[in-house]
Amino acid sequence: MRSEGDLTGSESSVTFVTLLLSAESEQSVRRAIASLREFGGVLASSPVLVFAPASLSGSGIGRLEGTEVAVLELESELARYPFGAKVSACAQAEARVPRGSNSLVWLGPGCMVFRPPELFALGPDYDAAFRPVHITNIGSPRSAPLDDYWAHVYAAVGAKDSDESVESLLDGRRLRPYYNTHCFSINPELGVMKAWLDSFRSLVADRAFQSEPCRDDLHRIFLHQAVLSALVTRSIAPGRVRILPPGYSYPLHFHDKLASTQRVRLMNDITVAAYEEDFDLAAVTAKEPLRSWLKRYGTGPA
Repeated sequence: MRSEGDLTGSESSVTFVTLLLSAESEQSVRRAIASLREFGGVLASSPVLVFAPASLSGSGIGRLEGTEVAVLELESELARYPFGAKVSACAQAEARVPRGSNSLVWLGPGCMVFRPPELFALGPDYDAAFRPVHITNIGSPRSAPLDDYWAHVYAAVGAKDSDESVESLLDGRRLRPYYNTHCFSINPELGVMKAWLDSFRSLVADRAFQSEPCRDDLHRIFLHQAVLSALVTRSIAPGRVRILPPGYSYPLHFHDKLASTQRVRLMNDITVAAYEEDFDLAAVTAKEPLRSWLKRYGTGPA
């Protein structure tokens, strides 16, 4: 079984995908790509596919080496739904990656790569790589039966309950498989991203589901995450899901809330940092060359 730092040519079959939804977010997308190029190691030159609405398809991001901007096809109903654009972009990326690629990596615009993210390269041993969620949120406790929300999601994707579980990072709750989606890797040949879009679309259009189990903001916001988690449970054997270490999708926005044993001491020790609002670099020390890079590219989302 391959360990981090022991890639066997599989880096050539890795494609990154991200999303540009507004001119205001272009700085964040550029930052994500620049961090991959600077600190991605053997994955630094991997192709990056950026999906954007037609109005932004001429973005200068497309002139960056190894980067392509593609027009995002987005149904109006999904455009109005939280993270509908993200689900659509991943499905369209899955259909575009070269045949034989085994690792499609979603790298959200709110992410930065600080060390080579080699565990995204799935190789022959894994079909997906995820981090568990940061907090329980709408997660389904392993010790409790499925509630109406999760029962609907499982039914929509054709998943069955099992004994599998993950542990949320901040509150340490044991949950049914529920994965963070700031960044992840999936084998595109499995068609999970298309199934994600199909199932998500179905649940968005399900009026009974939307008016009852999914009627509040929290359940709507994280529906995309719940659907993908249920699909991974249905489609991929547990042993073929690589659970990424905490340095992947490390939540800078939760840094002060983490237990002292969970907090990184150096920004350089994070593989992929995730953020959801302006973050204070003073909270985590950065050493060169990362310190200078962060000053050059800014300290928070555009």
